[in-house]
Amino acid sequence: MISKVLRTVPDLLSVKPENTLQPKFDFFKSKGFSISDIHNIILTSPEILKRSLNNEIIPCFNFLDNMFECKHNLMKTVVSYSGVLHVFAKRIEPNIKLLREEGVPESHIVRLLEYYGKTIKVCPTRFKRAVEEVKEMKTDPLKLQFVIYVHIKLHLSKSTWERKKGIYRKWGWTEDDISKAFRTHPFCMCTSDSKIEAVMDFLVNTLGCKSSDIIRCPSLLTMSLRKRIIPRGSVVRALLSKGLIKKLSWTVFRYNELEFLDKFVHCYDKEANELLKLYRENMISKDK
Repeated sequence: MISKVLRTVPDLLSVKPENTLQPKFDFFKSKGFSISDIHNIILTSPEILKRSLNNEIIPCFNFLDNMFECKHNLMKTVVSYSGVLHVFAKRIEPNIKLLREEGVPESHIVRLLEYYGKTIKVCPTRFKRAVEEVKEMKTDPLKLQFVIYVHIKLHLSKSTWERKKGIYRKWGWTEDDISKAFRTHPFCMCTSDSKIEAVMDFLVNTLGCKSSDIIRCPSLLTMSLRKRIIPRGSVVRALLSKGLIKKLSWTVFRYNELEFLDKFVHCYDKEANELLKLYRENMISKDK
């Protein structure tokens, strides 16, 4: 731990621990953090040891303390990423202020802090631009997903974003289609290029779906191709060919495994063994 901290903050070797470090340790102890918590706070962001206790750490902690209804959740957030206590006046406060002005509920801002703490520290200019771009996609600031949209927008470069859009356009999606899919399941823009191509290819060229149908269920693009989509899709193809089902329903991919087997395999007495074998063979062969 010491070597990692010193690599990040070498200036610590020249400071007096009793004047610079001990007050910070005492502050965190006074707020209920354990020794183990304090170790993690320092490890996740060693620069906190360089920050002013009175001018930065304490004001930021108190500000966040007023936002979080649950003290335990605030402590967990700080332990997992103590960087939320940095650059408060320059970045964190203005970004939170902007979200509030846009009408984002306080509870949703807290969720952003809890799960994507690094996002709230982005330069306010970049942060505002991302918020504007997300608003242009007809998103609703009142919904929890709004802060997720902003998070994803900030962590995908412009070139990556355009490349993903190009792949979807290749499959016939329009700009509105891409925006709709993003609003429905924003992580479809985080899926790797090869994964998008492979899932679309299987669903469209093997299962016979229309690419436009996938816009209504973009979560498919983030599901495991080898462990879920191909094995279940193979069972669906068999059921369709035997006339046991009339059409493909996306719910076949959403069920947990026990529900899937119960609704699409075991319920067909005569074909159950054959379907189960098909399901397992496709899962095993694709995992090799």
